[in-house]
Amino acid sequence: MNNYKTNDAVPSGQVKALKRPRWGNRYGRLKVDEVIRVLALTSSIDKATQETGVAARTIRHWLQADTAFKEQLRLAKREIFEPGYAELRVEFPKTVRALVEMRDNPNVSDAVRLGAMRTLMEYGQQVDMTDHYDGKLEELEAKTINAVVDTTDNSTNDNNDGWINRTPDWKDQPQDWQQ
Repeated sequence: MNNYKTNDAVPSGQVKALKRPRWGNRYGRLKVDEVIRVLALTSSIDKATQETGVAARTIRHWLQADTAFKEQLRLAKREIFEPGYAELRVEFPKTVRALVEMRDNPNVSDAVRLGAMRTLMEYGQQVDMTDHYDGKLEELEAKTINAVVDTTDNSTNDNNDGWINRTPDWKDQPQDWQQ
């Protein structure tokens, strides 16, 4: 005798079929990993559909709604490209020195010198923007961490003036729409 209670009558000798989850569990982990591998290499949903057999609609849904899937894809891309990034980091100073030498060499044609200057300007802008956004990101992280720490430290205090308590609540707004 089984200990499971069911409201549905199932003829003896037959097992009641379990309901399939609404979405996401139709494919096994290996199939999901295969989709991630193809997307990390090509970023083409059509190519992933052709190679894995997973419907394009399902892949789009995973990309839009499944944060774990998006995180796995981000990590897969990082794993694929990280060796190249490491090589670029090693070669970057040498490349900049070579561009500076080309720019400063009077025996090189003006077109080459101009190209070197343009490339140096582009590198400089990218480094400046990276530094700028890294600073902004650190600022936002610090504010977020401080706000969370402030609200958890003063959780029993009714006079908590953390940013969360200063946020206007919809219930505090005039209720003209109820008229």
